[in-house]
Amino acid sequence: TALALAEKGGRPRTIAGSLCFVAEAQLALGRTAEAVELLRRAADLAREVEDPPLRAATLSRLAGAEHARGRLGPAVDAHHEALSALTRHTSTWLEMQVRVRLGGTYTAAGRHAEARREYEAALALPGAENHPHEYGLARAGLSGAVPPAPGERF
Repeated sequence: TALALAEKGGRPRTIAGSLCFVAEAQLALGRTAEAVELLRRAADLAREVEDPPLRAATLSRLAGAEHARGRLGPAVDAHHEALSALTRHTSTWLEMQVRVRLGGTYTAAGRHAEARREYEAALALPGAENHPHEYGLARAGLSGAVPPAPGERF
């Protein structure tokens, strides 16, 4: 219903946000293919309206959905695209989320050195300690703890 209302309103940012929420519900229901399609649409809208933080967040969610489908190569690619959408004005919290998710995907792919670099990069961001949840996830990743499952809320 929220998505239908957003589409009726015609505001791309609102539609993209609604698509992300619907995609998260689809992931929770195990409908990863549907989530991927919704998130691709949301990422396209974020690009069209030139909203780098929304694009980065959406691409990171897309990467998580691809990871959940077992498609680790496309997941890594989407994570890197998310990182490239970040700007110097992007919040530390968002960059930490993207890097922790990428670290989890690298871990799942057996690329442990690359995972370690992402977790370390997340912890090295200015003000990282001000985001205890993401900080804890990055530290857990470094310690070899099981990375967050794709679709897990951050």
